[in-house]
Amino acid sequence: MGAGGAIVKTTDGTGWTTQSSGTTELLHDISCPSISTCFAVSVFGSLATTDGGTTWKSLTGGAGNGVSCPTTTLCYSANFDGTIARTTDGGTTWTAQSASPNEYFINISCPSTTSCFAVSGNGNVFHTGDSGSTWQKQSGSHPFLYSVSCGSTLICLATGGNVILSTSDGGTTWKSTSDSTWGLDAINCGSTTSCYAAGGANLILHTADAATTWTHLRPSGVTKNLTGVSCPASGVCFSVGFGGTILATTNGGTTWSTQASPTTQSLSGVSCPDVNTCYAVGNSGTIIDTKNGGSTWLQQTSGSGMPFSAINCPTANACFAVDYNGIIRASTNGGTTWVAQTSNTTQSLYGISCISMQVCRAVGNAGTIVATSNGGTTWSRQTSGVNDGLYGISCPTASTCYAVGGSTILSTQDGGGSWSVQSVDGTSLDAVGCRTDLACFAVGLENGSQLGVTTTILGTADGSSWTRQNAGSDVALTGIACPSSCWAVGQGGTVLAGPVGIVDAAGSTVAANPPFVPANGTSSSGVTVTVKDTAGNPISGKSVSLAKIAGPGSPSISPSAGTTNSAGQVVFTVASSTVGRDTFQATDTTDSAALTQTVDVTFTGPLRAVLPALANAAYGGYTTSVYVQNLGTTSATLAIEYFDQAGHFVGSGDVTSGLPSRAGWTIRQDNGHSFPAGSAGSAVIFSDQPTAAFVNEFAPGNSSDATSYTSLPVPSGTGSTLFAPAIASNAYGGYTTGIGLINLSAAAADVTIRYRDQAGATAKTQTLTGVPAGAYRGIYSGDSGSPTDAKLPADFAGTATITSSTGQPLAAVVNEVGPGGQFSSYDAVAVGSTTLQAPAALNNAFGGYYTGIGVQNTTATAGTVTVRYFDSAGTATTRSFPIAANGYVGIYQGSPTDGPAPGAYTAQISSGVAIAAIVNEVAPAGTGGAQQSTAYNTFAGGTATSNLPLVENAGSDGWSTGLGIMNTGTAMTAVTVTYYSAATGEPTGTPQTNTAPKPNALWPAYQPDAGLPAGERATAVVTTSAGGTVAVICNETNPTSFMSYDGQ
Repeated sequence: MGAGGAIVKTTDGTGWTTQSSGTTELLHDISCPSISTCFAVSVFGSLATTDGGTTWKSLTGGAGNGVSCPTTTLCYSANFDGTIARTTDGGTTWTAQSASPNEYFINISCPSTTSCFAVSGNGNVFHTGDSGSTWQKQSGSHPFLYSVSCGSTLICLATGGNVILSTSDGGTTWKSTSDSTWGLDAINCGSTTSCYAAGGANLILHTADAATTWTHLRPSGVTKNLTGVSCPASGVCFSVGFGGTILATTNGGTTWSTQASPTTQSLSGVSCPDVNTCYAVGNSGTIIDTKNGGSTWLQQTSGSGMPFSAINCPTANACFAVDYNGIIRASTNGGTTWVAQTSNTTQSLYGISCISMQVCRAVGNAGTIVATSNGGTTWSRQTSGVNDGLYGISCPTASTCYAVGGSTILSTQDGGGSWSVQSVDGTSLDAVGCRTDLACFAVGLENGSQLGVTTTILGTADGSSWTRQNAGSDVALTGIACPSSCWAVGQGGTVLAGPVGIVDAAGSTVAANPPFVPANGTSSSGVTVTVKDTAGNPISGKSVSLAKIAGPGSPSISPSAGTTNSAGQVVFTVASSTVGRDTFQATDTTDSAALTQTVDVTFTGPLRAVLPALANAAYGGYTTSVYVQNLGTTSATLAIEYFDQAGHFVGSGDVTSGLPSRAGWTIRQDNGHSFPAGSAGSAVIFSDQPTAAFVNEFAPGNSSDATSYTSLPVPSGTGSTLFAPAIASNAYGGYTTGIGLINLSAAAADVTIRYRDQAGATAKTQTLTGVPAGAYRGIYSGDSGSPTDAKLPADFAGTATITSSTGQPLAAVVNEVGPGGQFSSYDAVAVGSTTLQAPAALNNAFGGYYTGIGVQNTTATAGTVTVRYFDSAGTATTRSFPIAANGYVGIYQGSPTDGPAPGAYTAQISSGVAIAAIVNEVAPAGTGGAQQSTAYNTFAGGTATSNLPLVENAGSDGWSTGLGIMNTGTAMTAVTVTYYSAATGEPTGTPQTNTAPKPNALWPAYQPDAGLPAGERATAVVTTSAGGTVAVICNETNPTSFMSYDGQ
């Protein structure tokens, strides 16, 4: 409430609405004993509402300066004539009580129906404990008291000027606390211990201990006058002021920190071209700067002893400063040297604004405006049409500028060729800041106010009409910056943010959850629109619509429009039956303002595959790439969605449309669409066509071995129980593994990992509790200091069985690193088999390659593992090994007892119990002695067609590939390898055919001798004649790395 009968109301603490009180009198106080019932008073009468302010009625009696209502029918009103009036019927009748005829009562507080405390302009406190029948003076000889508030009948606080009085015994004794810097006008106690006192210069004090101690809640944290502010980025601002004061915020003003200043001279202006670089000027020719965001500020040599009034720096190295002698000093080397420029005026200059290093305008005394278009080589006078002093200028474009001073506002739309003049009576303007060429705010103070200094903020949305804004302050403002929202600074350390209530199209947000949904027309994503004002506050009551502005679909949007709630939010649901990524934009239709931020929702085809472990410079710098092949007969739309360790969607995800049949798509996880740098997680692949995919993982800087693993198809590659046939902790001379897994359940799950040794005995059981739905976990077999480390004993070599408590699916891969930087990976297996095929089993083959097979018994029954090695003629060498229940056996092909004679073979691994098996392959030392290894999963039977998402012959990345093809059928079959352009899907190179490989025989098809042109990156499809089946692995090599993945 206030002047002119004003009454405003909020229901959410952010948006305020004006109510019609029916009076034009100055309302002094208001009391609301319930949500719907309130009483307001003036010195001429009183008002009441019983419907939350929808209607207010004038009452007979009850006039006063203060009112307090302990109930909806009982109120007390204290008046300037020393009387206190009481009503017991909701204001229908009022009875005057004589408290003291010589008192000038200002305020009253009634903590109960019988107990009230009243304060007066004479500095006295009066109390009644009998409903006003008698009033006793309790405390006196204090300054003018403006306000009183009681948390209970015993605890009350009163304030006025520089004093706060408090009692904890119902007024028997009062304690006085004072501070000469205070100028307090009001106090309010929300409880018996917590109270807030407020006064001039944005002073807010808080006590949490019933007035024992008081804390300043001034936003800036300082009391010295602030003179300038500059905001180089959203949420980042610097302000300077008297005594060399420097303040900074990096969180949008939530907190301000004082920075160490190299000067005690008062500073008058600051300019920050970026978040690291700022320059400030002040008295006695002071120029200081920082190049590290304010961590250190240094003094510069300006060459002048005159006070500088303002500075503007269009770049980190170019600055212009103006002084009271009309001199302009410029630097083009970051302040190393400052050169005086001839300004073409001797008038004092107070403000400057530069659009670029070439174009600047400065203003000053007697309506002076000077301009340069050549970096200050020459300055020319412009005709302002006024003689008033101009103190601030802001030029949002080269042609548009606004200048202010006193009650004058000037504007130009033609670069200063002509200036239009406006006058806003009663104002004294010191600064102006512009968000756009039409939206600007001017600040200063009101002249001639009978109530003392009153803050002035004028705003324009059209560049011509200016209106007063609700400042929420009563101090003089001297500086303003408006990068998007505005920050104004001034007297007593005041910092204001705003304008409150004006929609910030750039600062409002739009978010989708989930961002990926099936394109079935019914599954939906929730799009939350949050409308904020330029101070970052949510705005309620705005009508908002949502529309698709890009994408292939015609999604349904519900509702068609909505109204923002108290959090500034409207939630829409969107659904589509068209596969692809659609972009949505929200519009504040109340103000016809389209929000800047848009949001993408990807409507996906079926879930095709899982990628349990991906990285963006994680674990010291490891980064992955995904390679996907379209296996369909028509073009495909594919999407990759990423998840972090909390199961949250990460990044925007990757989407491609129109990928041709048989073409390939490469996606690096450092492309800005997945995890933040230094992070790891999981992903899933959606596609409206069938796919094949694998992952490459590269060491930091490609400095050592790399690895690959095959994507896990859904659902066959996932399961509630998974088997990892080879787990190590500093075994085999220094090899250690790590598991990367994802919980594919829709709910959190406990994941248990049971590690078993060669004999099947449990070495350790590890439980990861409460793994969220969709969440990634990395489990290192050794001890890296992570809470998920398995910390297995040194020399452990065995297996792992991974289970989910929910019975829902998991997917996992295992990485293995060696003592020489070797790096290999394989997929955890969802189900065991009694017969498995390995396309490459090597004993000193191809110039020194060796393999080893790790076999896990997935059952609780002991058995025998038989390995049959087949040479190129299909001739078998047989070896047998006992395997314990839940046990493990490692079979090294270089061993005379485990393996065949030196050479290249395939292997068929069989057992009477279900087993899982992987193959590790070690390469001869590469360039510079680089150590290389790889791993691949064995096959539970072959397929008529096998697809390879990437093959190369000395490709652009330096890699070449070779295929290991095993005839898994029982008869000879023709096998053909056909290559397709990764970009177009069209055939490329020369198809290769082996017309009659023997059953179980190996056909190695290695580049450059396998038909792919040099420099080519392609996909490949391996086909067989009718009835034939094959198992295929692809090896990738370069001088330092060796990787493998399975054909699919």
